[in-house]
Amino acid sequence: IACVGARPWKASATGGAPVPTDAQGDRAATLTALRDLTRPGGLILIGEEFYHRAPDAELRALLGGEQTDFTFGFDDQRALAAEHGLEVVHALASTEAELRAYDGAFHDAIRGFTQAHPGDPDTPRFLERLDTWCAPFARNPKTLGFGWFLLRRPG
Repeated sequence: IACVGARPWKASATGGAPVPTDAQGDRAATLTALRDLTRPGGLILIGEEFYHRAPDAELRALLGGEQTDFTFGFDDQRALAAEHGLEVVHALASTEAELRAYDGAFHDAIRGFTQAHPGDPDTPRFLERLDTWCAPFARNPKTLGFGWFLLRRPG
């Protein structure tokens, strides 16, 4: 989480990670925490994954099994913000090409690290994680999306 200005903040942001609360990973708890940290009239920027469609069983297991809401889409994030009294100023979904470019660069960076640091104690775990995650995501194209949501706390 990043915040700017005196508390309550003029702006707060989180990208791809829940705000640390007792309900980690809970989208509603993240919105509540950011709303409460942001002064009236302030802005909140959230980067959040969403689903275009439900993943297959293998990917579903990697993403949290049945505990994850695999129907939560782009418009659901907008609606959730409104339910929390926040105005949606702008919302932007990444394209499939942007997601592929991000994932490719992320995977390349991890592989580059492991090649440059073969003796690092985390190298085997990093490589195993990549191998475990890459194939199921490749078999589930157009399943996940990522959106940026600029919100305003009224007031």
